[in-house]
Amino acid sequence: MSLLHAVMQKIRSPEVLPTTPEAQDVSLTGLMDQYAALIDLQSRRQLITVQMDNHRQSFQSLILDINFSQRLLVLDELFPTAPQPAIGQCLHLSHQHMGKIMQFEAPVLERQTIAGSPCYLVPLPEALGYRQRRRHPRLLLDEQVIPVKLQSPWRSHWFGSLSNLSAGGMRLMVNGDKLREISRGSRLPNIQFELSRQMRIQCDGKIRSFRFIRRPMRQTEISVEFTGLTSDQYGLLSHYVDTLLAQNYRAA
Repeated sequence: MSLLHAVMQKIRSPEVLPTTPEAQDVSLTGLMDQYAALIDLQSRRQLITVQMDNHRQSFQSLILDINFSQRLLVLDELFPTAPQPAIGQCLHLSHQHMGKIMQFEAPVLERQTIAGSPCYLVPLPEALGYRQRRRHPRLLLDEQVIPVKLQSPWRSHWFGSLSNLSAGGMRLMVNGDKLREISRGSRLPNIQFELSRQMRIQCDGKIRSFRFIRRPMRQTEISVEFTGLTSDQYGLLSHYVDTLLAQNYRAA
């Protein structure tokens, strides 16, 4: 018996989750339209990215089955060499296609072992679809040095510089290897930088991604989502980025 067939047999068992009357009444055609993106990924055996809170590494998996009657998604084991997610642990799943990204979160409802390989049952998301990867235009700052002061999740003082900037966040470079001090979703308190004498930004941030760069200098590149921006700060940042992007476009 193949792994996929065994998984499907396990899902159809009433031991996993009872089928509700509401689920039985849902139009199958409507569900297939709603989850067409997942069906396509499953049929083409496309890898999806899986991340877990407080874990530095990203993993990959395959969609083994989509069970519409029980509103379940079955994921293959995570690789490379991933720790097994615990029941109830939230998984952050994403897939990129032609400059767009599909993202959703789902808790692990059950973990099964089929033919010696683990698989994970998670609920289907309520809404799903690809969107543009960035909601905010991004301004590259390669030729401009803008210092940044902030605190690490461990409250040590860091000094870095902006690599790019948008109204929603930034990418900054911090000297040295900081991988042991950060993880996806970690909070960065008290971020401060100055774009002009009249435009000083102070807010908190949330780490979205990071990597260590060895050359030409040992630095940690961190992508940060701003949190706690006031509406005035957001407006100033949007205007600043849009103005410089327009200037760069005219000069090109």
